[in-house]
Amino acid sequence: MISLVIPLKDESSSLEKLFKDIKTIAQSGQNKWEIIAVDDGSQDDTWQKLQQINITPIHLKGIKFSRNFGKEAAIYAGLSEATGNPVIVMDGDGQHPPSILPEMIKKWQEGALIVEAVKSKRPPEPFWKKICTAFFYFIFEHSTGLDLRTATDFKLLDRKVVQAYLNLPERNRFFRGLIKWFNFPSQTIPFNPASRTEGISSWSFTKLVSFAWSSIISFSVWPLRTLMIIGILGVLASIGLLSQTLYSKIFGNAAPGFSTIIILQTLLGSAILLGLGLIGEYLSRVYEEIKGRPLYVILEQIEK
Repeated sequence: MISLVIPLKDESSSLEKLFKDIKTIAQSGQNKWEIIAVDDGSQDDTWQKLQQINITPIHLKGIKFSRNFGKEAAIYAGLSEATGNPVIVMDGDGQHPPSILPEMIKKWQEGALIVEAVKSKRPPEPFWKKICTAFFYFIFEHSTGLDLRTATDFKLLDRKVVQAYLNLPERNRFFRGLIKWFNFPSQTIPFNPASRTEGISSWSFTKLVSFAWSSIISFSVWPLRTLMIIGILGVLASIGLLSQTLYSKIFGNAAPGFSTIIILQTLLGSAILLGLGLIGEYLSRVYEEIKGRPLYVILEQIEK
């Protein structure tokens, strides 16, 4: 049994072609297939389309969230329901081509527990997005030691990897980072992403920045350590400034005015506020974990 986990968010226009392509691939081999499609609070008729689609002999499980809980929750829900080995996670917008699924399965049969489908070239995108993406990868690698440049959400996972992921106790999850953190034997396959069937990506600049920040916070204490370094540098600067002031006072060269004091107070005050903000971010993560609310709430399910 091969399981496909497909998170969906307003993907009504791409569903029919995507499932048709998957069915063609499934019928070309001898394996049994199942699809776990998770509707993460779509505002269009994605759920209605999912109910109408017939992809026999592929087994289809549909899960509809009561609202948008995020892609990470949708992936977790899909992996929780998947019964096959291996399990493949792919997007529902048509940019992850089903045509490379047989090659991914072959790599798994050769011994790889994780098979990453990596874009050989990125599709045209705004310059700011390229800069922000490169900056995020740089910061994440240097704060966690994990290189995500070959990590994607389009990946095949052995049942051992799936179980390890589901056993993690944390609630604030970063799928790509956690799978990379396991360091299981892996292989990569290049692919050219297809254009979106219709519509535009729902990932706005604000959402991307929020996701990147949340990922770094959930994986590393580097921001807090950076703040400590800033504090140490501030102390050293204060000692230097104090030495200069005492020297000027002793030899009668002290300059009038309080400019230096004001600048120093401003810097220290800003550092304190920054520190409180960072501590608040980490405390909010602890708060979320302690509350223990479910990662998602299911409104409706189908199976056929």
